[in-house]
Amino acid sequence: MPSPQELGTLLSAWIKAGETWKGKLEIDWHDCRVGLLLPEAEADPYKGCGAGYTHCRITVDRDVTPCVVLPVAVGNLKKHSFAEIWRSAPELHKIRSRDNISSGNCSVCEHKVKCGGCRAASYAWYGDAYAGDPTCWIKPDMPEFGSGTSCKREVRG
Repeated sequence: MPSPQELGTLLSAWIKAGETWKGKLEIDWHDCRVGLLLPEAEADPYKGCGAGYTHCRITVDRDVTPCVVLPVAVGNLKKHSFAEIWRSAPELHKIRSRDNISSGNCSVCEHKVKCGGCRAASYAWYGDAYAGDPTCWIKPDMPEFGSGTSCKREVRG
């Protein structure tokens, strides 16, 4: 896993590659902070963490999760339509509101509304999708992240 600083460097390199290859190759990013790195005119499409806001995942069991890497089911297509889940699932409403980010670096960051941190990284590291983002290089939450320390929660399989 790259450190937050390595991730920031990588995204900056991708942005530069996007400028170099503009018109020949479209480079897209899936990172909540990319909008903070782009010129304002290009940053508008990036609204921060898109979990439950711009995308979701549907598993083979028909569970709907807010993000492809956030394993929290918010509904199941065997019981409800996608439209009903997307519009009404309480957990989707909760994750869409940055006001629910309750602890860590994201809760006090000046970019909270525009970025919101990665909710999947928060869940993976802390077991709480509403805590800080341990992968952030803008306002680091975990200086030891990426240095060989282990995850704070038990992985259950």
